[in-house]
Amino acid sequence: MYENEKIKREFFEHLSGAEGFVKSSVRTFAEAIGQWQLFSDNDDFANFNKSKAAEFREWLASRATKTKSGQLTIVTQYNYLRRVKRFFTWLSGHPDFRNKVFKNDIEFLRLSKKDALIARSGTTKTMPTFEEVKQIILSIGGQNEIDMRDRAIISSLRSSL
Repeated sequence: MYENEKIKREFFEHLSGAEGFVKSSVRTFAEAIGQWQLFSDNDDFANFNKSKAAEFREWLASRATKTKSGQLTIVTQYNYLRRVKRFFTWLSGHPDFRNKVFKNDIEFLRLSKKDALIARSGTTKTMPTFEEVKQIILSIGGQNEIDMRDRAIISSLRSSL
């Protein structure tokens, strides 16, 4: 739909110009809005409402992907939702959409508080056990200054983790 493409272009210009986003960040917004358009079958943005927002959230949660789990991760869902939410928030202030897209409806573009907390907390990294670190340190010969330095670095890194 031509009107959708025109308004998206305005939004991307706003992101890069007024808000200072780099091209790669603008592309992430384009990808998220593309997910919305895929979900809504390129429906006019002016037809946005809270029930469509809730349906989009459910669609993301059940959407099949080529990943191991077969679904979008909570982090990906969270990022799509927050970018689409930002787009519709911007759109609600646009003169052509001010009376069509309502901020109260936009609030439905969110994960549950529990899922949002999980998404924002990041991934946990596995750390080597004490025994694994000890084995690495002992495998370094200690015959010269470089070996001694390496042992000291590994020892201090493990104690700071």
